[in-house]
Amino acid sequence: MLILAVILLTSSLFAFGAKEDPLVYIDKLIEEQKYDEAILYLTDFIKKYPDRFDEAQARLKRIVAIRAAYNEKANQLLDVIVKEPENNEKKLAMIKELQMFEKNPSTGLKDFIDQTKSAALFTYNRAQFESIMSRGRELLSAQQFIEAVKTYESGFVLYRDEFIESDLDKTLINETIASVDEIKGLLNQYEQLTKKAEAVMKLLADAYKARALGDINVIQEEAKDLMAELYLIRTTIKQKGVELQVLFAKLNAGVEIITENSFLPFAYRLILGRKTGEQLEGIVGTFDADWIHKMSLPQNELDIVLEGLFQEVTSAYESNQ
Repeated sequence: MLILAVILLTSSLFAFGAKEDPLVYIDKLIEEQKYDEAILYLTDFIKKYPDRFDEAQARLKRIVAIRAAYNEKANQLLDVIVKEPENNEKKLAMIKELQMFEKNPSTGLKDFIDQTKSAALFTYNRAQFESIMSRGRELLSAQQFIEAVKTYESGFVLYRDEFIESDLDKTLINETIASVDEIKGLLNQYEQLTKKAEAVMKLLADAYKARALGDINVIQEEAKDLMAELYLIRTTIKQKGVELQVLFAKLNAGVEIITENSFLPFAYRLILGRKTGEQLEGIVGTFDADWIHKMSLPQNELDIVLEGLFQEVTSAYESNQ
């Protein structure tokens, strides 16, 4: 079929005296990495224009050089697979180079590259995910909440490109990516609000400590509004995580063996945390830890004040006995 198509196309190019130089079209095929098709055109071109053999040969040499470089890179990839089986980052970089050399390799080679990429990408992304979750928990424990959520959010790149290029419905893909991208905007809001809320909760703690009832009433209202805004952001982000989790389950309904080498399971766990986690983690877990921290600031001072008042009342009562 390919040869027939080439014959028909070359006939239209050469037989009817097309004004455009046939080599322009051949150059376009080479640029589009359609090397087999370009070779067929060049073969026909040489027959029709033997006096332009050198021009055609230059293009053939170019294709041969590209193919040679491709084969060399493929051999290097095989060498890495054998000698550095755990170096997944290097494998992925080499596969990316191979795909730049030729977008349309033979079926056998394409299958080999796809399988190698799939295995290397999952291992690499899994390691990246574990590193992000570990670092996020460290930051959360250190009460560096803004840095923690940014760390978790950085993991949204895992399998993102593969998800966008997948065979799923494009509307579903676009809506899912847009929903995840909205989280970045929400986290920017969180960064501003949490700083302000932290300052206000400290003011409230100071007011409790000073027993300044007038200040307490005013500051409490501001604190309540800020914490409500933070809670709304947390609820919105959690809902997005749940939606990703539900979508992943829906797409895998009826599948006997569910693999997690895809965007959705990584993304929703970065948001919601892992069910097996023994402590708070993920973006939502960070919000919860931050909430507990902020609420404890005035609460601790209030407890001290109440304890002091209790002691005062007790002392006064005992002195009157």
